[in-house]
Amino acid sequence: MMITSAARRIVLILIGSILITGQVTAQSPEKMSYQAVIRNAGNNLIVNKPVGMKMSILQGSDDGAPVYTETQTPTTSINGLVTLEIGTGTTSDVFSSIDWSNGPYFLKTEIDPEGGTNYSITGISQLISVPYSLYANKAGNGFSGNYQDLSNLPDLSDVVSIANPQQGDLAWYNSGQWIRLPKGTEGELLTIKGGIPVWLTYGFAGIQGYFQFVTFKPGSSNPIAFGFIAPDGSIISGSGNFTCTWNSNNLRYEINITGESYYWTDYSTQVTLASHASTAGAIVQVGSLNGNMLIYITRLTPQ
Repeated sequence: MMITSAARRIVLILIGSILITGQVTAQSPEKMSYQAVIRNAGNNLIVNKPVGMKMSILQGSDDGAPVYTETQTPTTSINGLVTLEIGTGTTSDVFSSIDWSNGPYFLKTEIDPEGGTNYSITGISQLISVPYSLYANKAGNGFSGNYQDLSNLPDLSDVVSIANPQQGDLAWYNSGQWIRLPKGTEGELLTIKGGIPVWLTYGFAGIQGYFQFVTFKPGSSNPIAFGFIAPDGSIISGSGNFTCTWNSNNLRYEINITGESYYWTDYSTQVTLASHASTAGAIVQVGSLNGNMLIYITRLTPQ
């Protein structure tokens, strides 16, 4: 992505989210989901404000001819996030007429932070992953669904084969063979020791400190809960729909979000330690248990 001028007042940050909507097994809708975060020159989020956006799909190169152009006026969230679907904006072009097999393609975004059409910033990024489901619509249903009917079948003789694999296992290569590394347990960190990957248990020193958190459901730009927590677990500020307790027996914070059964892989959670002597050199780990979010503040000193 490029910013057209160093003097621009707004900075656009792409967050790697050009997504294909719909299911692979169904007829794919002619649109793509797109997200971006907008910040000002002081690195502050532009929040709860309509912004004008012009989206163009360029063919061949980052200065190629546009094969599709549309405009939209989405509103940023409280996190500065805009979410829209390319293919549903105002346009005189036909999104479904794009021949995705004739790439490469690039997405050009132009932004007017005031919500109009005076676009003051421009970003261009290549569509590295071609929208395959949309390409399949163009290709028709020529594939029978039988793997053996494909041409130029890959050689699978060197595919990694691990005996008795279990969910969560990892594999690492050594002296011509792949070795199974069983998954670690809660609280362990994966690192390299003696040139090989190992799980290490790091010393839980029962660190208590100020921290803030925000958690999202996948695909949502609005947090389900956020807050600023004191070392004793009391809530200084936040969304008001959660409780926080310091568990002195297990040396962790336990957060219960009203109406949510939290599991760490099903949510996106960011935790930041406040600058304080008590948390100097510490890290934060997020886990879950019985529907609660678990926050550990630990030292990087292996036991």
